[in-house]
Amino acid sequence: MKGLKAGSGLLVRGGTFTIDAADDSVHSNADITVEGGSFTAATGDDGFHADETLTITDGSIRITESYEGLEGLHVIISGGDIELSATDDGINAAGGVDSSGTGGRGGDTFGSRGQMGGMMSSSSNGSIVISGGSVSITAYGDGIDANGEISQEAKDQVDQLLKRSFRPEFLNRLDEIVYYKPLTKENITSIVDLLIGSLNKRLADKQLTVELTPAAKTYVIDNGYDPLYGARPLRRFLQHTVETLVGRKMIADEVLPGTTLVVDCENDQLVVR
Repeated sequence: MKGLKAGSGLLVRGGTFTIDAADDSVHSNADITVEGGSFTAATGDDGFHADETLTITDGSIRITESYEGLEGLHVIISGGDIELSATDDGINAAGGVDSSGTGGRGGDTFGSRGQMGGMMSSSSNGSIVISGGSVSITAYGDGIDANGEISQEAKDQVDQLLKRSFRPEFLNRLDEIVYYKPLTKENITSIVDLLIGSLNKRLADKQLTVELTPAAKTYVIDNGYDPLYGARPLRRFLQHTVETLVGRKMIADEVLPGTTLVVDCENDQLVVR
């Protein structure tokens, strides 16, 4: 679900908005222009997502728990007070294509009047222009090298953040600092297999087995995995989808002992055969 959604252009000149959205907080299929107003948003995907140009000239924007903070084909910031917390890119001008990393192919332009705070992370296949305002970005999702390991640069950033946040007396009492890597798709697939294995143990007394096709697993991973909360939402998603479908099948007395129930994905929804 979107917090604010426009099928064409979206213009905001004032007002106070508090948005807690499972998807994008503010979304437009065309342009978004913010000339004022106060936004506090917690979102599972993008804070502001414009399919075309995202322009911010004034206003206060606080985005937390987002996958990407600001996304558009072109992102233009000439004013305002912006604070972003993102697990992937703080600012992404990828034209609808996720592209993690710092910098990008499209050419980022940061004007001399802009203030950049925190750890800067941005991606670009389009263009990013910042010529004014105050922008603070904390991005947690980058720092993985080509081998899937945490880069030394990312570790150094974490160390600097710890030194800024805690007194030396406290840090000196820590035995070790552990750096966690984000779960890969292979990791998530294994977790799905374990959860389905647990379901099959509960169905053993009824002599029933549940199997997921590759298409069904992909659907579950794409819709049940949250990069912010990790694999925990997977269990709830499987309960609401797979277990509900199996339970309805059993209640309807359509299942005989010894049956293997195959869960597949058809027309972007799960079905049981």
